[in-house]
Amino acid sequence: MRSAKGKAGSLARPFVPLEVEFRGRGELKNVGRMESAGVATWMTGEALFSGMYLNELLIRLLPAEDPHPAVFEHYAATLLALALGRPLEPLLRSFEWRLLDDLGYGFAMDADINGEPLAVDGMYRLQVDAGLERVYLLQPGLFQGAELLAMSDAD
Repeated sequence: MRSAKGKAGSLARPFVPLEVEFRGRGELKNVGRMESAGVATWMTGEALFSGMYLNELLIRLLPAEDPHPAVFEHYAATLLALALGRPLEPLLRSFEWRLLDDLGYGFAMDADINGEPLAVDGMYRLQVDAGLERVYLLQPGLFQGAELLAMSDAD
C-alpha cells in the first residue's frame, strides 16, 4: 500500500488507529489521506490472534462505511486489555456480546420473557423474538440459569 504522496504506507499495520480518507467509486477505492490517530497496540502470541479475530468479526459483521463509535471504543479497550495480558476468554466473550447487542441481536440475561428474574437452578431456551423462556423439561439447546447470570455479570 502506498500513501497519497507516494511514500510507503508504513502506517497501515494491524492495530494502528488511523484516520483515512478514501476516494473513488465502487468497492475499490484509493487512499486520499492517511494519518495516525493514536498509539499502536502491540501484541504477541494468543493475544495477537485474538486481536485479529476481533478484526475479522468487525469486517464480516459491520457494513462498510457505517460508523459505530460505541463498537470502536469497546474494540480499542479490548485491544489494550489483550496487550496488557488480561485473560482472553472473558475479553472475547464480552466483546462478542456487546457487538451483538450493538447490532440489535442482544437480549436480557437477567430476566425471562415474563419479567421474572432468572433462577440460578433454572433452565432456559432462547425465543429469538422475545428472549429467554424458562422450561421445566430437559431438551437440547437449553441454557442454565447460573451460566446466563454469570454472563450477565461478565464473569
